[in-house]
Amino acid sequence: RNSEEGKSFMISLVQPSPELFNLFDNLLVMSKGRCVYFGPLKHNDGYPVLEFLGSLGFAYPVGKSLPDYLAEVSANPVKFHKS
Repeated sequence: RNSEEGKSFMISLVQPSPELFNLFDNLLVMSKGRCVYFGPLKHNDGYPVLEFLGSLGFAYPVGKSLPDYLAEVSANPVKFHKS
């Protein structure tokens, strides 16, 4: 109801379930206090954050949930960067 009244909410979740994660409209990913990505969660049945991170050389592992991947890549980016 509050979102229909034009109110915004900011919620901090650490590794939410994929079902809960997909309920959000926008996504803010932070690492060491800095913004890594801020934008829409979904667009045209895709995830812009994956396109963005991919353009920077980060690989999304097959079989890993998106919330888990984002938590891990923000904590340890070297693990997922294609060298």
